[in-house]
Amino acid sequence: MRVSQSTLPLIRDRMLSSTTLWDVRSRVIRETSWAGIKGFGSEQAGFAADMERLALKRAKLFVLGSEATSNVMEASKTLAGGGFHLSDLPSESGMLALSSAIPQTSQDSETRGFFGGIRVITWFTARGIDTSDSLWLVMQGLDELPSGQESYAKVLPLVHNDEIAVKIEGQPIDLVSADGAPRAIATVLLTAFLFMQQNELTTVKPTKVRVPHPKKPREQRTALVSVIDMRRYEPTPHTKSGDPRRTTDHRWVVSGHWRNQWYPSRNVHRPKWIPGHIKGPEGAPLRHVEKVHALRAVPNTQLESETA
Repeated sequence: MRVSQSTLPLIRDRMLSSTTLWDVRSRVIRETSWAGIKGFGSEQAGFAADMERLALKRAKLFVLGSEATSNVMEASKTLAGGGFHLSDLPSESGMLALSSAIPQTSQDSETRGFFGGIRVITWFTARGIDTSDSLWLVMQGLDELPSGQESYAKVLPLVHNDEIAVKIEGQPIDLVSADGAPRAIATVLLTAFLFMQQNELTTVKPTKVRVPHPKKPREQRTALVSVIDMRRYEPTPHTKSGDPRRTTDHRWVVSGHWRNQWYPSRNVHRPKWIPGHIKGPEGAPLRHVEKVHALRAVPNTQLESETA
């Protein structure tokens, strides 16, 4: 099934309506160990599956447009850390669909063993099996099923890929350092959340989608899906009127980068993405500067001291 704003409600409906799915989920959860949660039995596994199903039912639906997806993936490569604040979440529970798959990295393959092709990520906060509050991520993709998960093929429109549950012991919640959590997924998801907070960078447009009723196929119902697209970025003016200290006679290219931005309403610093743009007075000549990386030899005295 193609993942889009019109099919995401159907994907959720199919997951919710399948009894077989949740039997399989209980078995997989029972046989899986997460960060700080090990060795629980059938009763706890059933509880976890029921909790996930309830969160999925309440989840708000989000779709990243193709331009937004490519920008998020590119910016995520330079995001330092993968720490979430609960205030970063656009909703308590939600499903985010990407226009293209998150590629697998060699580091993720070695630490987690997950396979590539992640297209949908579900998140929710809930009280965990060991009674502690946790942030949960459930990931699905379009790849072939790995060994041992063939049961999903009959009930899932997407392949269940992996899931993470991280205890909320303080903020930020570090997903990257959590027991082999896939770094690529944690940083892409956090980058998407940070983009959605920047009104000058993205638009988040709730869209009504007509889909078949899950229990009455001949009837239709309305589902709300928020579509995230990029705005045309307008950088702040280079100079302030009457400020001679900020004048310049040329323009230059500014590469996309992260800024540690203070948010007074939240009383916290959070990363803010500044897209690549041209800076300087309008009409001034563009100065192109080549970056040169210098490689310096290590002094022999330092090498001798390190090998001694």
